Amino acid sequence: MERFRRVWIFSDLHLTRPDDSLYSSLIAALDEPTGSEDAVIFAGDMFDLVVGDSQYFREKHRLFLEAVSRLLERKVRIFYIEGNHDFHLSGFMPRGVRFEPEAVCVEVETESALRKLYVAHGDLVDQSDVGYLRLRTFFRSAPLQQLARALPGNWIDRVATKLSRSMERKASELPENWDPRRRDALRKVFREFASGIHARGFDGVILGHCHDFDSLGGFYFNMGYPPVHRQFLVCGNFPESNNEMIFRRNFPGF
Repeated sequence: MERFRRVWIFSDLHLTRPDDSLYSSLIAALDEPTGSEDAVIFAGDMFDLVVGDSQYFREKHRLFLEAVSRLLERKVRIFYIEGNHDFHLSGFMPRGVRFEPEAVCVEVETESALRKLYVAHGDLVDQSDVGYLRLRTFFRSAPLQQLARALPGNWIDRVATKLSRSMERKASELPENWDPRRRDALRKVFREFASGIHARGFDGVILGHCHDFDSLGGFYFNMGYPPVHRQFLVCGNFPESNNEMIFRRNFPGF
């Protein structure tokens, strides 16, 4: 298990265009990690849809890829957990990014102790959602990977734009706007999963996917939906940590 002094965690940004304010805020946030004791974890659904490694997507997200390349040049370790909106990205991301199929487990050296951190996208948490789990298997299958390579990226992007819901609609559908019983049922599943990981000796458990801006006991955090909640997570030795191992930070200028 690799050890770091500072870790930045991003997920569920659902980036669409480089001219979006959240996009530029992410690029600014990625300027902060400086060296080999720092790590950045992209925990899935960074994009509203990017599939495969087409030149179209590489050009569309050139600013993001350049920011990742600068991190690698500074010896920052980068991990990527693919989500359900971004997958088959091994040829898309710069060489040196480490892909993990389910979770990233690292140690973080804080001022007081060595802490273990577990980060996952979160789409495997609800094992009762058989329909999604089957779809996930299909998304990651070799035939779909071959299809993604064969189809023009701009065609995939046009189809995604037609199928995608607007940010305003996504915001209205967040768990915080659900009937409390439905929201609490979702939270029960994620909190029980996080508690199980915590019981295995992990001091911090960070999940995403369901867009529920939630936390529990100082060890579990859900990433929420950054286009609305405007925050990401950091862990380790930061000046503003106030002795917290994990805490939320605002996207700069967003």
